[in-house]
Parts: sequence; structure tokens; C-alpha cells
Amino acid sequence: MTLRIGELAALTGEQVRTLRFWTDRGLLNATRADNTDRVYDLNTQERVAFIRSAQVLGLTLETIARLLDLAQRERRPCTQVIAELDAQREAVRQRIAALMVVEQPLSGRLREAQQQPYDDSGCQYLPPA
Repeated sequence: MTLRIGELAALTGEQVRTLRFWTDRGLLNATRADNTDRVYDLNTQERVAFIRSAQVLGLTLETIARLLDLAQRERRPCTQVIAELDAQREAVRQRIAALMVVEQPLSGRLREAQQQPYDDSGCQYLPPA
């Protein structure tokens, strides 16, 4: 049994254009029906779920493509998967550290702004126009 792209979108909650994009990038495999509609295997639902969950983790489409390529092989080397996930975790940790550096002065400015009197004439914290 196969699914047309609209049916796959309805089952997965993804937009049709997202599924087209992923197909064009080689992440999903589709064949063409007689009327040129894209047709997918039933197991494509699982692949769509994997792609979306990997994106939620912040993995790039290039990384996701590498992982999907690994999944197609007879041997699935976990060392490569672990390396990809570890690299992503390190990137997330670096972004968190960078955001924490920004958070401290932002909190200070917020405290200053909250301590300034304000009324309908506008926020006194802002410089004059």
C-alpha cells in the first residue's frame, strides 16, 4: 500500500511543502504515480517522525541525511550515531553558555528599567529621541 503526499501530510501532521522539500533533499523516497503525484511507502511515516524528532534536537538536515544513510546499511555503526549526537550536545552547550553571557547584562538592564518611574509619557529608560 502507498500514500499520496497529501495523505502522508495528514497522517504525520507535516505540511505538504515540507514533505516535498525533504523529498527533494533526498531524505524521503517517493515514486511518481501515473498522474505525477508523489507516492510514498507506508514506512515513510516512521521516517518523517524520525526527521522531525531529529530536527527538534537541533540536528541539521545534512546530519539527518547521514543518519538516515546509516539506517539503510546492513550494519548500523552506533559509534557514528553517538559521535553525531555528542557533537550536537556540545554545540547546544556552547549556545547555552553564550546565552548565559547575554542574560546577565539583560537582567541588569531590566532591573534598571523597572526601577525608573514611568507614566504615559513613555519609558524613561530609553534615550531621548
